[in-house]
Amino acid sequence: MSAASRLRQMSVVSPILIVALLSACTTMKSVTEQKNYASHPSQVIANEVDVGDRVLLRTRDGTEYDLMVLEVSEETIAGAVCKECDPVPIAITDIAELYVKEMSEVKTLGAGALVVSAILVAVLLLAGPAFPPGL
Repeated sequence: MSAASRLRQMSVVSPILIVALLSACTTMKSVTEQKNYASHPSQVIANEVDVGDRVLLRTRDGTEYDLMVLEVSEETIAGAVCKECDPVPIAITDIAELYVKEMSEVKTLGAGALVVSAILVAVLLLAGPAFPPGL
């Protein structure tokens, strides 16, 4: 296989590998499945959700939101879909499911190290043998 065809294969595989690895860096933590949520939803949300968190939530009527939290109170959680968007207040009593997106630093560092290692191996393979044939 020529170096050019190996480079073409790598140019297709590398972006796929990078996207797959970076998606492993985010985890979802359920807030509504916490032990005390049914009896004290406001307290659990206040303990688990902070301003600036990215949350996924579904209301009792089935509407789904992916929001950046701007405010958490005893009655509502307010967030925006984007930085320029208006805040969307949602009553805590209307929340059926709530997940907080969390970044895993260990997974992020591991994914980065794996990508760097894969690039290094690819460069070494493309460079060909370092010694003349027969040695």
